[in-house]
Order: sequence, then structure tokens, then C-alpha cells
Amino acid sequence: CLFSQLMDKAGDGRMIGNLISLFHDSGLQVVCEGIETKKQAEVARELGTDKIQGFFYAKPMRVDAFRRFILERHNAAS
Repeated sequence: CLFSQLMDKAGDGRMIGNLISLFHDSGLQVVCEGIETKKQAEVARELGTDKIQGFFYAKPMRVDAFRRFILERHNAAS
């Protein structure tokens, strides 16, 4: 879902929560994109989103930059 756009329209997240439930009931996983703030990430998790992506985590990047990004995160977690 385009989370930030839906939140702007829905306001309180009920519509998004209902969509997530509908997809889960159909056996599907939900990926929310367009997460730009910590608050949006928190709300997406609370609503049951399976995966989250967006500028809050990282901007689009070239493959070589992505590899460095992953290695740096992996090394930081070790």
C-alpha cells in the first residue's frame, strides 16, 4: 500500500487496518511502501503490516551502494 497517501485520506488508519486484515484473510502478505516517518512505521507495524519500505529506512540507491548499506548494517548488528 502507499501508506502515506492512504493515511492522509483515512486519517486514523481504520481503512488501512481493514485492508491489511482482508489481505491476511486471503492468505496474502502485506508490504507497505511510502513509509517516510517513524510514526508511520510504528502505525504500519501496529496495523499488522508484514513488510515495510520507504525513505524512513533508506533512499533509493545503486546496487553497489546497496551492497555497502547491507554490509554496514550487518557489521553493526554483529
